[in-house]
Amino acid sequence: MLYFILKYMIEAIRQFIDENIENKPQILDLLYNLSFSLLHFSQSRFHNPNKQNLLKILRITSTRLLNFRYPNLERHRKREIISNFITLCKSLFHLHFLSENFKTDDDILREFLFESKFEEYFSIVSERLDIASDEDKIVIRWILKIIQEKCDSKIDTDRTYSLEYFQISNYNVGILNHNSNLQLNTNFNTDIIYKTIWELENLWTPIERNQYKHRREQKFIFWGLGDLLVINGIGFWSPYFTRKNNYRDQEDINVDLIIPRIYIERVQRIVGIYDRRITELESPPSDLDLFGEPTHDWIKDYLCDNVLLFEEIIDCDIIRIQKEYPTNEVGRIDILLEELNGTHWVVEIKTGSPRGNPIGQILTYIDWVREDRRGQVKGILLVNNISPQLRAAFRELNRTDIEIWTYEGSINQAITLKRDL
Repeated sequence: MLYFILKYMIEAIRQFIDENIENKPQILDLLYNLSFSLLHFSQSRFHNPNKQNLLKILRITSTRLLNFRYPNLERHRKREIISNFITLCKSLFHLHFLSENFKTDDDILREFLFESKFEEYFSIVSERLDIASDEDKIVIRWILKIIQEKCDSKIDTDRTYSLEYFQISNYNVGILNHNSNLQLNTNFNTDIIYKTIWELENLWTPIERNQYKHRREQKFIFWGLGDLLVINGIGFWSPYFTRKNNYRDQEDINVDLIIPRIYIERVQRIVGIYDRRITELESPPSDLDLFGEPTHDWIKDYLCDNVLLFEEIIDCDIIRIQKEYPTNEVGRIDILLEELNGTHWVVEIKTGSPRGNPIGQILTYIDWVREDRRGQVKGILLVNNISPQLRAAFRELNRTDIEIWTYEGSINQAITLKRDL
């Protein structure tokens, strides 16, 4: 019986890839993400594992993955790809992954991917690394050498096929974040370890819903340095539930960072090996503020993942959102939005209470986009507080194509936007 289930599963995956050949890079990304999402989805790590929970997690992480790796892909295409992918997952889970062999045979998908699709997938990773910034390549070289020297590898199965990988917990990723800031002058939240807190939907099962009337608090936690590796296709997030303060009605959905050993060897051929001495790693200070003011990068990532915040205020349908849009001549635009009617919005984010300087910066961006795109361009200067100097400079400018918005919220809360000027 197991033979026929495995045969059906592999044939279903092959057929799915063939039917979505025009989106093959995205499909391979999602399949690899699925295979490592299953790695710890077992009774030993989850309090109440079930198909509905896993499908919700996959939908959220898949959407996030495509938004990060393919920012120029049209939104309707992303939705179509993810919808088709979730349909495939439902079929696979129904036949195999939730069977009695779930805990011992969930590596079958990884076996298929690594034996028949690895070279195709890694060619995509290679292309992504080729265009990575020099700063990112330095960090990648450093983290891969650290992992090889400081972490123990594991084998994920007792079957004839086996995959050796490094599993890095949240705490250890936090240490790596802290040390990369110290040694490499990077910006993985020097004062705030958490990179992104993704609010999940309610994951109540029908039985639990009858037993508990109040909604559980659930959060998905991602980390800055781990996100850099995941975005470039080097690592994978593997989720699991953890009870919060030993209360059943409060759970976090946590993640471990998984990096296969074969990936480290391949990536080092592309970006090189860190050639300086690795100093001893320091632990972050114990009084580190994990939930303080949101950083510039955190706000930027949050807004790109929650484009509806812009649509509700502007009252439009945004068809494209691009983060850190390169202009070459005048620097990178924090966020560039495009409406269905062709109007572009330049979004410049400033934390704190900036004075008059941001006005000139966003004017420069608007002029560049208007010249490049040949259409209507407007600007949004997003700040935490409007200083008297900024208010006076804006009124003196008297431009109808620029607006000043404010944001509210801390890094453990949802960000809200308000159109002020």
